[in-house]
Amino acid sequence: MSKQIQAALAMIESGMAISLGVGNHIKQLAQAIAASSLTDLRICSPSEATIATCRELGLTVDLGLTGTDIAFDGCDQVTNHFEALKSGGAIFTYEKRNAMLSRQFVLLVGEERYVPEFDGQAPLTIEALDVAIPLVQQVASAFHTTAKLRQASNYMGFTRTRDGNVVIDLPLSAETKVHALAQRLENLPGVVATSLFEGLVTTILLETSDGDVQRLERTY
Repeated sequence: MSKQIQAALAMIESGMAISLGVGNHIKQLAQAIAASSLTDLRICSPSEATIATCRELGLTVDLGLTGTDIAFDGCDQVTNHFEALKSGGAIFTYEKRNAMLSRQFVLLVGEERYVPEFDGQAPLTIEALDVAIPLVQQVASAFHTTAKLRQASNYMGFTRTRDGNVVIDLPLSAETKVHALAQRLENLPGVVATSLFEGLVTTILLETSDGDVQRLERTY
């Protein structure tokens, strides 16, 4: 078990309600929880795959939870301002909901994903109704970027969320005003959510290249 997973496991107490996001680190954490002596845990997840994993491990899944003590997740990038982009999995609407409903939101990341500012390695992604596509394209053009509908990998068509909405990626550069762009997009009719997480991350468990872990806490 890595030091990062050990640090995450140490944050959990018996009787807690927790949310587990998605990704390899989260799967390892679920396995560690199942092998631990923790009892009476109630677990929810924004990810259908993680829910299936938890059930396979014999963990108690409670999809009716309306709040949790801790929500654990990964991300594509997180800044030293504790802002994150969670664009890859396209379930960020549900991930953001679970983060908002939790007392603590903890990210498990490698040091390569911890950056001073967003540098364009990950896009800003939105979930939107089809009717919003031309509006999103107009805003993207105004911010000198493009709006690319994500292509499905298993059929000739566009990626759809579990609610049937399109997923649109907006590539970023170091010059992109990410926060202003996200705010403009969120105000458009038909846009459900963006992949920018602001004011939600409370803790970062940062795994260094030598396998050590640093626990970073937001102080504001």
